[in-house]
Amino acid sequence: MTYVFDIDGTICKKLCELEGNDYSETVPYKDRIKRVNDLYDEGNTIIYQTARGMGRNNNNPQIANEHFFSLTQQQLKQWGCKYHMLFLGKPAGDVYVDDKGINDESFFTN
Repeated sequence: MTYVFDIDGTICKKLCELEGNDYSETVPYKDRIKRVNDLYDEGNTIIYQTARGMGRNNNNPQIANEHFFSLTQQQLKQWGCKYHMLFLGKPAGDVYVDDKGINDESFFTN
């Protein structure tokens, strides 16, 4: 099975919850990362997809990648995240509608 996870607000605190809105200050949710890592260890494919940098750069994925890919990759490594792919460039939005979507609270509490 393939799982696609957001990063901010899903496996770490949301940017708006942090002082100064700085991605480098994000704090991981270790219990959630462990659950995702368990899925990886069970043979599932894990993909992280994030809108980091998209809102502040008019949804330009090239700029978001230039400014935030290395930092994000470094954080995932530092936090011990196991994954197969990382994608920046998810459009910034307030509501995402997906026929296969699961709310993070529902996923991590069940």
